[in-house]
Amino acid sequence: MKGTKVLAIDDDSEFLGIIAELLSEDFTVTCKTSGEAAIQLCNDLKPDIVLLDISMSPMDGYTACQRIKSIDENNNPAVVFVSGLTGKDDILKAYDTGADDYIIKPFHNNEFISKLQAIERFNIKRSELIDREKLSRTVAFQSMKEASEYGNIVQFLKDTFSCKSPAELAETLFKTTRQYDISCCVQIRTSEGNLNYADSGTQCSPIEVKIFKELLHAGRIVDFNSRTIFNDHHVSIFVKNMPIDDPERYGRLKDTLAVIIEGMETRIVDVLRRSYIVHTMETTKDSIRKMENQFLSHERQTLDAIEALMDNLNKALSNLALSEEQEIFLLSFVEQSMGHLVDINIEGRKIDNFIEEIIQGIKSCIKI
Repeated sequence: MKGTKVLAIDDDSEFLGIIAELLSEDFTVTCKTSGEAAIQLCNDLKPDIVLLDISMSPMDGYTACQRIKSIDENNNPAVVFVSGLTGKDDILKAYDTGADDYIIKPFHNNEFISKLQAIERFNIKRSELIDREKLSRTVAFQSMKEASEYGNIVQFLKDTFSCKSPAELAETLFKTTRQYDISCCVQIRTSEGNLNYADSGTQCSPIEVKIFKELLHAGRIVDFNSRTIFNDHHVSIFVKNMPIDDPERYGRLKDTLAVIIEGMETRIVDVLRRSYIVHTMETTKDSIRKMENQFLSHERQTLDAIEALMDNLNKALSNLALSEEQEIFLLSFVEQSMGHLVDINIEGRKIDNFIEEIIQGIKSCIKI
């Protein structure tokens, strides 16, 4: 209890001496004989309880109470009027000015001390409630910020599904990181080489590219000063202005970016896989066209060879001493064999149709 500070204000010095002696064992007491002096002291002393007389001049107790209560609306002391005025209007006016209690002179010492102790307990509970309210507001505000950040992550992941190239993925990343007021660049590694993008719309500087290389295998998250690199297999994000002066935000941001890079890694694998499939399909289509042209050329050459063979055979038969039946049999045999060759060529062309069906199936799977 000795820690509770009481400021007693009364223009009667003798009464202040009685109050100081009465409360000295349980409270730390400071006395002032005017409202003006007490108000000036309140800012420095920050009393827990103010004992205030009404009938003072030039500033009366009502005015002093209002002034004291207005010093800090969120953390003002309990004001107790100690007055010889007993009228109902006096008590109501005291309440209107912000008083917490009203004690009528003369009073019993034990009752007076008990009332101050009750006010002290009230102050403690009020302070606890204020602290809990502040904590609740802080937690609520923190939850709102985290919910907003989680919303940004979800939106980022949704936006990546419409990306069809590494460049589009990089721009989607920068769209998200700008909401966190951070500057960064990103490296995307493919089988054809490394792609480097900066949020300024330009390429990464040579030293930033070198940093990507040097820290690629240094760990999943690498901190150095206000910079942090987040590494995954195909993607690295280099943040250049982490908020190291705000540990709470710094920690949240690291967690957020760790999730973002995981999502980006998954999407870049899909984008690269799609790119490889499209490239393979285009290469396959080109090869099929070449095969088809080659096959048609071979078919024409075969038919030309058959026609030439038949012409030469007809000419040769006139020089051979074959009977008519032998000529018919020989020509029939040759025509039958040539027809079989033509059928083989026609069946071979079905291969092109089968491969085209495969290409259309691949197109359907990747929704080109």
